[in-house]
Amino acid sequence: MQKKVFNSRFLQYCIYGCLAVIFFIGCFTRFYRLGQIPTGISDDEADKGYDAYALLKTGKDQWGERTPLISFKGFGDNRSPFYTYSILPFLPVFDLTGQTVRIPSALAGSLTILVVYGIGVLLFKKRSVGLLAAFFLSINPWHIGMSRMAMESTIGVFFFSLGFLLYLLKEKERIFLFLTALSFALTFYIYPGYVIGTPVFIFLLFLSDRKRMVGNKKELFQSFLVLGLFLLVVAPMVVHLGGSSAGVRVSQVNITNDSGVIDLVNEKRGICSSSFPSVLCRAVFNKYSAFMWVFFTNIFNHFSPTLLLKDGTATQYSILPLRGLLLSIEWLLFLVGAFVLLKKKTPYSPVLLLYLFVAAIPDSVTGGGHYGRFFISMPFWQLIAAYGVSEVAARAKKVSWVFVPVLLLGLVEFLFFEVEYLTFFPYRYSQYAHFGYKELMEKVQTEKSSYDEIYISSRINDTKQYIFYLFYTKYDPQVFQSGNGVEKTVEQNGWIRVGKIDTIHFIPSFPNSFDTADSGKKVLLIGAPSEFPGPDIRTQFEIKNMHGDVFAKGVTLADWLLYTDNAL
Repeated sequence: MQKKVFNSRFLQYCIYGCLAVIFFIGCFTRFYRLGQIPTGISDDEADKGYDAYALLKTGKDQWGERTPLISFKGFGDNRSPFYTYSILPFLPVFDLTGQTVRIPSALAGSLTILVVYGIGVLLFKKRSVGLLAAFFLSINPWHIGMSRMAMESTIGVFFFSLGFLLYLLKEKERIFLFLTALSFALTFYIYPGYVIGTPVFIFLLFLSDRKRMVGNKKELFQSFLVLGLFLLVVAPMVVHLGGSSAGVRVSQVNITNDSGVIDLVNEKRGICSSSFPSVLCRAVFNKYSAFMWVFFTNIFNHFSPTLLLKDGTATQYSILPLRGLLLSIEWLLFLVGAFVLLKKKTPYSPVLLLYLFVAAIPDSVTGGGHYGRFFISMPFWQLIAAYGVSEVAARAKKVSWVFVPVLLLGLVEFLFFEVEYLTFFPYRYSQYAHFGYKELMEKVQTEKSSYDEIYISSRINDTKQYIFYLFYTKYDPQVFQSGNGVEKTVEQNGWIRVGKIDTIHFIPSFPNSFDTADSGKKVLLIGAPSEFPGPDIRTQFEIKNMHGDVFAKGVTLADWLLYTDNAL
């Protein structure tokens, strides 16, 4: 008896030891050099950070709205509020920096590893599945990259996964069912994709447990009570859905705004009408069928080897180098796990597999695969892959023949990725992370008193330079909120453009000729090298990327006009 107790305790210590090592790997890969890799911050990160900074200093966001609860106006995309508030506790300690803005995401990404372990154990009744799922998540390139950026979806995945874990714990304590409702409800306020994903997931859970719930009136009553609590918490977001990020953002970037699809439909109709009746041509070629075809094509693109295994997405270079979103061992084991789930039909098989399909729907409305919007599919890839390993091992004569190679292959592939991520990635992809904007905006602040006007062209690398200026100079939020010296426009689709702060102008590009009155002023032009008329023009300063290539130059208007006149 003592030997059995000893063996049981030893095994338990080994499990917790392995989990501790996995958690350490996850924390290290998410926090190490957090402020330096990626090498700069995105405009969205700067926007969240400055809003949090404004809240800390004034109790209002950058636009003067007092403690927004439903959404932050942002650039006019009406961002979900949770992430901005999550930055607040860290600002007094770490100040307004790129690292500070990313801490909530890195913390949520690390904690998700522990949550996934619990889901794997409770869902499949095997500690090995929990450990493997946590291991795969800790070394997953996609999750690492997202955890190192100030992304709402990373925190959304944490609370969504936590809600699933709490639901699985409901048999032990009923209080977990109420906590499930709160955790799922929070996802509405964290990331727009969950406005679709979370209700569908709850519905799938109900379908999986409906027989047991119907046979237990007390549990059924509690479930409806919890559902009522969930609806009560999400009601404010649902009421304001049209003006929230979920509504505004989709209206700005959805596939129906693609004029190219309409043009192609009209072209096909024109050619068709020369051979067949126009009624038939309109029935075959119309915008409804065209957009539905694009939509379903987008959904299936989310599960292609090109996206998951080979190249990833065309927009991912701010978080990852050119590579698939999953490790190849993850992808292969996911296929095994999905096959076994379909064959064995465990109680939650439909939940796991159908949710992955549902997770692709919000992103498919806007495109064929976006690293951020499709991130709500986490952590089901890892759970299914871990289950695949477990089932293969159960059929093997010696379990070690399966687990050891899988762990070694995963570690080797992860090691190759991590070395590239820490060395080549920040060097090669620095331009996608807006590297150099910190130096540029600090230079602008230094030169501000020496010039009457400063013009910054968006052809440098972004159309929202104003937010980098506010962020890196820690511009007084109260002054910006007052609107004094600030010129902004709200476009028809809702986007906000800031054209001027004090004497600094943010313009699309340099005009061919400035107003003659400007020639008598001391004016500094800052733009991309291609905007200046030749290599011999005298420059005041240059900003280089990590390659050593110049991506921004500062030239006085006098020198620019002089060189232009001489060139003519």
